[in-house]
Amino acid sequence: MKTTALRLALLSSSVLLAACSSVPLDDADSGRAGAGGSGAVTEVIAQGRSGESALPVERLRAAGFNDAGQASIFFGFDGTTIAPEYQPLLQKTAELLRSGSNRFLIIEGNTDERGTAEYNIALGQRRSETVKQALKVLGAPESQMEANTNGEEKPLAPGRDEASYQKNRRADLFIQ
Repeated sequence: MKTTALRLALLSSSVLLAACSSVPLDDADSGRAGAGGSGAVTEVIAQGRSGESALPVERLRAAGFNDAGQASIFFGFDGTTIAPEYQPLLQKTAELLRSGSNRFLIIEGNTDERGTAEYNIALGQRRSETVKQALKVLGAPESQMEANTNGEEKPLAPGRDEASYQKNRRADLFIQ
């Protein structure tokens, strides 16, 4: 009986870790948006939901966010797998959420324009939920995260070529 329980626990752990693992993406060299500044350097960003002191820009940058508190995770075509290059961003984001009980993260899933509107809404939601689940595994409180979808409605790049499509397959993270 104990052996069965141990095997079940190990299997559950393996499944959970597999959900957070990644495989090479079609567009692994696509780079990240949201890591640069927005022009003038801001001393602090928006306060937490309950008026907690603002996050210093240096702490945001160290976590992988831009000065406005935004970062992006890019996905392969029709994919929801998070590439290994985003693990530091996920780990530091989870730390930020754990360190301030009033911090809140909005995750917005996005797609390129290929596929039906309904399919893209669902795919965007799966992408945002994948990021949320990865953060939960890293200890981020679920109550401090919200996963939404934009589908194809908020493209970063309006073109109809592979370079544009790569930029539009993403989950945007907004920390408050």
